[in-house]
Amino acid sequence: MNFKPQSYFLWLLLFSVIFSCTPQRYGTTELDVDGEYIHQPTNTVFPPQIDSFVRKSVISFEKDHSYVGVTYKDKDSETKVSLYIYPAGKGVEGRLRTEYSKALHVVDTIMDKEVNVDQYAIKHEGEKYICNGLKAIINPDHFLDYRMTLYECGTWFFKVSLSSAWLSATQVSNIEKSFIHRFGPSGLTELNPLDSTANIYYKKAAFKDSTLLGSAMGSAYKKVEWAIKNVDKKERASGFPDLYLEMHIEALKAFINFDKT
Repeated sequence: MNFKPQSYFLWLLLFSVIFSCTPQRYGTTELDVDGEYIHQPTNTVFPPQIDSFVRKSVISFEKDHSYVGVTYKDKDSETKVSLYIYPAGKGVEGRLRTEYSKALHVVDTIMDKEVNVDQYAIKHEGEKYICNGLKAIINPDHFLDYRMTLYECGTWFFKVSLSSAWLSATQVSNIEKSFIHRFGPSGLTELNPLDSTANIYYKKAAFKDSTLLGSAMGSAYKKVEWAIKNVDKKERASGFPDLYLEMHIEALKAFINFDKT
């Protein structure tokens, strides 16, 4: 199966596939931390130092500290790694792509010139669960490497942002992989895996037209049916698997075919 992100089908289908929670955003606060910092909601431990990387800051974005960002800097190079854990909200279709687009927009506003962005759909396979993710690699010049990776992990998002100057792409990739391996996104899914059975909700506009409603219902059920049949439940526990092109094709066929009956 091709594993490709798709977004244009969302405008055709008047429904959302729901799995689970809604975060609230507040201001930012830098926490004064000595020794290990433990993200209490997930029991994730951020030590003062990881290999040659020293922890520089712990930022909380919510009053209950459920949304945090922790930044490490290499003592020997201009390389920074920022790790973010925060509530993922309701497990709706398109959740990962929507959050990724927001994060990429923030990066775009920071850059002072147009840059090319290489983007990929990725997976992290743990022992018990599989997390889908999206990655962006930005090289604004020959010396700077910036990359961002976002995973959906059940009721949590896990984001890694890395910037480095002068290191090779291979070196940067290895650093990124070591941090992702250490913190293991699938472990966040394990804390509260999503129910693999889906609830389907329709917008009011669909009920005004029986043909539109029938098309939307057929398309929605086809997506759920395809996901259950073709995607491991270990992956569905992390989020609705809507990055598969084949699923959208089958749903679109069902949407169109109802109109022909």
